[in-house]
Parts: sequence; C-alpha cells; structure tokens
Amino acid sequence: MGSVSSQTCNISVNDSTSAAPVILLPSAKVSDLATAGNTSTPTNFSMKLTGCTDPGSAGQDIKVHFVSNNVDASGNLKNIAADSPAKFVAIQLLDPDNNVINLSSGEAFAKAFKLNQGETSGEAQYTAQYIATGTATAGKVEASVQYAINYL
Repeated sequence: MGSVSSQTCNISVNDSTSAAPVILLPSAKVSDLATAGNTSTPTNFSMKLTGCTDPGSAGQDIKVHFVSNNVDASGNLKNIAADSPAKFVAIQLLDPDNNVINLSSGEAFAKAFKLNQGETSGEAQYTAQYIATGTATAGKVEASVQYAINYL
C-alpha cells in the first residue's frame, strides 16, 4: 500500500538515514524502577526532515504515525528481549511536548512540527524511557516500533 503526495522529504532519526534506526537507552538501576509507573533514564531522539518542498503560505502540519504489535494495556512498548529479559519493564515514548504516546490500540499519531512558508526542513525531539510495570528485575530490554511521516 502507499500514496502519492505533493510533499516528500528525506527522513533521518538521530541523523541516521538507516531504514531501521536504533535508539540506545543507557542502563537503568533496578531501584529506580521498583514500583509500577516509575520511570528512569529518559533518552531524547530526533526525527528530522530535510529536502522538503516549500509548503507555501498555508504551511504544512507534519505528524508521525507510530505502530507496534508489542504493546501493553497502558500503551507502552513491551520488552521483547529474548535473551535474559528484564521483567516488569517496558519502554514509554513521549512526544515533543513530553506527552505520553499511547499505543494501546497498536498505533498512535504524534505531534511533530509545522513546516511554514519558505521552510524545507524541520525537526522534532521525542523521548524514550524505561517504565516499570511492576517491581522491575535486572536484564535486557528491547522494543520495536515502526513509524511513518504524515504530511497531510
């Protein structure tokens, strides 16, 4: 499936144009994730568009569409690490205004930015952080999310 749009841009995540960019979160202490809802170690990452077409006087709202099949009831990304996984730990995503991106339905549109007249690039900062879903145990944490840029 696909679409035809009057707008196309070059996309990078943390300045990487890889088709499968990786966001590395630093290690977190189990003690910081001792109670459900506790968060630790926020990591910012950027989604940047360059080489866009000038949107003209109306400007153009840009949104990011996140999709994942591995989410918990709270809309966070489940830990899918196969080797020595941490238990009761998920990864939570936040938009540029630090609002939680709730993926409980398997998808969510998140705010990005607006391209104004004369602009051909823009950038939005998102956050990924660990969130305890119970009393966390030590181990590896891995999650996956797909994204698409919405120019409409």
